[in-house]
Amino acid sequence: MNPPHPQFRRVIVHADDLGYSDAVNRGILRAHTHGVVTSTAFMSNMEFAEAGARLVKPHPSLGTGLHLNLTEGMPLTDAKSLRGKDGQFRDLKGQLIALTTGRVVAREIEVEVNAQWDRMRSMDLPVAHINGHQHIHLFGDVLPITLDMARRLKTPVRRPVEPLWGNLGGSIAYFIRRLLLRWGVARGTWDGIESPDHFIELTGPRHGRSAQWLTNEILSREGLIEVLCHPGEFDPDTTEPLRDRRVEELTILTTAGLRDRWTSAGIHPGNQHPGNQHPGNQHPGTKTTSV
Repeated sequence: MNPPHPQFRRVIVHADDLGYSDAVNRGILRAHTHGVVTSTAFMSNMEFAEAGARLVKPHPSLGTGLHLNLTEGMPLTDAKSLRGKDGQFRDLKGQLIALTTGRVVAREIEVEVNAQWDRMRSMDLPVAHINGHQHIHLFGDVLPITLDMARRLKTPVRRPVEPLWGNLGGSIAYFIRRLLLRWGVARGTWDGIESPDHFIELTGPRHGRSAQWLTNEILSREGLIEVLCHPGEFDPDTTEPLRDRRVEELTILTTAGLRDRWTSAGIHPGNQHPGNQHPGNQHPGTKTTSV
């Protein structure tokens, strides 16, 4: 994907977790209508999924994709090998261990993925891309199943590769996380899969994150850039780890005049990958992937 000229940066500012809660739903919509967010991903198994779908449907300028979720809430299918003792999905650590030790049945992953896709389509939301909640799409049998579906439907998939060094805030945990994501991406055969040229995660170490930091990071790259963020309004009824970060990111993404500054700098926010004609309107099918 070569830019038309050296100053061109096309950016998909992508807010994860639509459907997570009312506060997150409202924050995502506000980050779109009053800020620079152009795309979101839908957690179709979560309690506030229907509310999220109703909220964003009147705003077709906000692109929508499937936020494949195997680590929070209840599965939409039987999926016994994906559940913990409480009947819900295992948390990220538990699911990663189960996926990498062969304790999850590949067919159950595929059926659950299809069910989440179908529920999103039943709410009349276009599925213009796929990514995984907590990047779960990169691990175990989830990766070949996700790539197989995307290849058949010509749907882009998130490829979250960042430079190993820089913007780490001295955090060894974030460095290890980047290594794990690179390893996850390297496991897959990405031929025929569309992804942005560059990936920037706003939800990284807190130190230095600002509207100016984000602008500088975008200007240091060329081509199609995905910015991952997690905006949300403050929710006094939750203690989820990202609660305060969501509010901070919403403030950054709705900084006054930011979109105009980006336009002047040659940064062009959008919500579709080149050549993507919302193939997610089709049914993904139930073809079994060989793994």
